[in-house]
Amino acid sequence: MGDIKKHDGLTVWLGLQLYPVLLLSYTGGIASLANNQYEFLKTLMTKVKLFSQKTGTEMEACFSAIPIRVFTDDLGKHLPGMSQRRTPVSDHMFKVLRDSLREIIPSDSQYEKLFMKYEYYCCYSIPFYE
Repeated sequence: MGDIKKHDGLTVWLGLQLYPVLLLSYTGGIASLANNQYEFLKTLMTKVKLFSQKTGTEMEACFSAIPIRVFTDDLGKHLPGMSQRRTPVSDHMFKVLRDSLREIIPSDSQYEKLFMKYEYYCCYSIPFYE
């Protein structure tokens, strides 16, 4: 596990300010998939915007608040119980959101499928921004 360097503190805090948006994006995205609300998912992924101070432009919130931007470098490995995980941030999100989505997705196997489907839609179809 790599150590977080002292000079990276500002980068860590700037990334973590998007953590609430990350939680909301995942929750809304997974819930919309569970209810076959693809129009809502499309709206969530394309209409909700965040202003990037770094680039001075607006970007889609679900593409701005993706795990790699929120948990920079090896920060995910510093999450409790995630030091040996291959995908610590994804594993963290999976665990953190499970209880809040249990009422609409009672089946653990269905939750896992929807979680993976959302990650595919949002995290692996990221538009490239300069």
